[in-house]
Amino acid sequence: FADWDDPNDYFGPQTESALKDFQNYYGLVPHGIADEITLGLAEELYTTPLQSGVRSEEAKEMKEKLVTLGFADWDEPTTLFASETESAVSWFQSHFDLVVNGIGDTVTVNKIDKIIEESMQVGTYSEEAREMKEALNALNYANWSDPNTYFGPQTKQAVMDFQEDFGLPVSGIADYKTLEALYSIDLSEPMVTYSEYDINFSRAVDIQLSHGTPKYDGAGLIDADEANVRYYMNPSNFPEGSSGYLQFLLLDESTNLPASELNSSFLNGAGTLHGTGGAFIEAGEQYGLNELYLIAHALHETSHGTSTLAKGVGVDGSGNVIRENGNVVRDENHPDVEQIVYNMYGYGAFDDDPTNGGAKYAFDRDWFSPEAAVVGGAQQISNNYIGRGQNTLFKMKWDPEYAANNNSLGRQYATHVRWAEIQANMMHSMLGDSINDYVLRYDVPSYNSQPGPDGSVPPPPEDTQDPGDHVEQSYPSGVIGEVQVSNSLNFRKGPSTSYDRIGGISNGTIIDILGDNGGNWLYIDYNGDKGWVSKDYIEILNLYVVDSGNGITIRDNPAGNRVGALPDNEFVVLSLDSNQNIVSEDAVLSGTNYTWYRIYYDGNERWTANNWIEKIE
Repeated sequence: FADWDDPNDYFGPQTESALKDFQNYYGLVPHGIADEITLGLAEELYTTPLQSGVRSEEAKEMKEKLVTLGFADWDEPTTLFASETESAVSWFQSHFDLVVNGIGDTVTVNKIDKIIEESMQVGTYSEEAREMKEALNALNYANWSDPNTYFGPQTKQAVMDFQEDFGLPVSGIADYKTLEALYSIDLSEPMVTYSEYDINFSRAVDIQLSHGTPKYDGAGLIDADEANVRYYMNPSNFPEGSSGYLQFLLLDESTNLPASELNSSFLNGAGTLHGTGGAFIEAGEQYGLNELYLIAHALHETSHGTSTLAKGVGVDGSGNVIRENGNVVRDENHPDVEQIVYNMYGYGAFDDDPTNGGAKYAFDRDWFSPEAAVVGGAQQISNNYIGRGQNTLFKMKWDPEYAANNNSLGRQYATHVRWAEIQANMMHSMLGDSINDYVLRYDVPSYNSQPGPDGSVPPPPEDTQDPGDHVEQSYPSGVIGEVQVSNSLNFRKGPSTSYDRIGGISNGTIIDILGDNGGNWLYIDYNGDKGWVSKDYIEILNLYVVDSGNGITIRDNPAGNRVGALPDNEFVVLSLDSNQNIVSEDAVLSGTNYTWYRIYYDGNERWTANNWIEKIE
């Protein structure tokens, strides 16, 4: 009731005021006079056994109650009232707006008993419980179809999850402070916390420029200038409601959406991912990940559940892919197939041999169903960054906590300054506008002296490179593809959306493909201009790769004379007819009937059996 450093023997106005506060707090007449009743109560409280350094059965009983209310976690409370007990009591007093003295005074003891007696908890029935469960439903902490009046174990768990997320004592008991927090939430708005980092924004930008290698393109060939670093590093430029705001979505917080909701809203018709909502929930629970983030990641990697690895790949007992006539076998009853494996996040699917690598990776981890691949792959996602505390796309890219604490560059997922925004945009495109229909949790960073929104996006840094400088893998001549878009495909100067448009290419157009960037962009020749298009919207019609284990033989005609050979992993370009269809003939060689494809070889049209070549998707 006072904080004098060195109390003296004078009873002045400050003493009188403190005494009135004391009397009022403990239910006495607040006259400010130290009468016998006041002094007696003060002595009783001052010598109570419920204070630091004293042992008593009362202390043990109070400690057990503090554990029940979530203010401590002693397994077997003792009779000693030590410093930890004092801290727990102080926390209780502060939380319930009592005078904070760390002593088990009468007001505190009575308040503890009252909270336990009057709060909703397991085993009780009430209309208040139904109302609370409806609110927990609305916030995605539960998915009761018709909440009733019973406060059971599931209700307790939902209350505990809510308390943990909002920094309340985690007890599973619905005390009035928990209910106040629950009912104060505006269900029309997302749940947003703001993390303040003790570093000036300009200094954080300087760290990126002086200690890092920020790039403007995904291939890492164009240095980002200061204007673009400042723009994409500034949280103010990505307001709530924009697709870029998803870079602040908490990736380690469950949405608590039921499997039926995930299936109907996000996975309906998504190939082998259709109906796997329960697996995403299990994956999120096991590895502490947001189910919507996992779904967006899987939809992106598998082209909505339709990629080769997502549809399942037949392998033998060593994890080697089984093929017939060059096609992947998916029949589990095939005599050579030991298992059908699935891979939903692209692990092991390296660019030079994605099917074999991804299938072997899945086989080694027993991913023998779409659900197993969903759950198993989530572990890798968690281990790398999210499980280390970089639990938003923004934190994965910029690591603001490390910069603030160490005045240096931290662990960053990518050098591309637009990486977090691009990933957020991808999530939005994968999940659609319906993502905004749910109450999601965000953590928005804030720097010291952080500027407000920029008026406009800065222009890209000048790219003096030729578009062909970005090529990582050149293709043989004669490779063509067909544009497959609803309207027009952007044709760009480089392999990312950050590059300027050269123009647009309409659906159904046949283009010459010259190579790729080692990722998801194709280098093409269109109407005499060379540039880049996204691989997602191109069907490559005639590019295959040798995949036999021993190379292939090239012949002058179907089953004809040998004129050459190609080793494994070499490209093979098919010679198509005027309608862009594969030219093939069946012919018998050494007693076996093969289907032969016409191909280009050394500038001539030759033939090879299709059994040992695989189409590049």
